[in-house]
Amino acid sequence: MHCLVFDRGSTSVMKTTCRIGVNVTMLNEIARGTLWQVKCRNERLPLLRAADALAAMQLRAQELSGGKEVLTDIFGRGGRTVLFGDALWSPRGSIHDPQGEICGAHLRATLADDGVIQVSTEKTSCTAFPPDA
Repeated sequence: MHCLVFDRGSTSVMKTTCRIGVNVTMLNEIARGTLWQVKCRNERLPLLRAADALAAMQLRAQELSGGKEVLTDIFGRGGRTVLFGDALWSPRGSIHDPQGEICGAHLRATLADDGVIQVSTEKTSCTAFPPDA
């Protein structure tokens, strides 16, 4: 008898699919199996790295700020291909000397199927700085 078995498994970084062919023979009511084919395919699972997401977020934040000095940081992961971050800038001065106003944005970096990192703006706002000004 010829049997064909399919099996799948995965780790945190790799997905493996195997096709296994087995010949089964009976001799004196004892089954004996021998492999006649084993083909496995490994596929690396997509992962958005924090450094890559941060670089893409920095570019998006530069666009939002009109080219001002920007501070960006990542604060969370939304799965293997999504990272969330924040950006801060001052429209009037530098981020270290805001001169009355500071702005910020919540950003979402997503690794698309084609490998391109897309950054969307979740929310932007500006406020007086210091807050009691």
